Amino acid sequence: MDVKCPDCDVLMEKGLVPEFLHSSVVIQSRWMKGPAAFSSLASLAFGGYAHAMRVTTFRCPECGLLREYALGK
Repeated sequence: MDVKCPDCDVLMEKGLVPEFLHSSVVIQSRWMKGPAAFSSLASLAFGGYAHAMRVTTFRCPECGLLREYALGK
């Protein structure tokens, strides 16, 4: 997928914004349909994680703009 910066009209670089779970565990962000639901322990409930889509981030090398897309599993 080629993405152009809407401001600079140059190709953006594909990458990701990592999520740090623990000191040595890093995962790719995911998008899930619907509102966030919190459990009684004040943590996010992950219902439907099997249908979650990985979020890919594109960065403009000129202005630094970031755009995120949920491109699939």
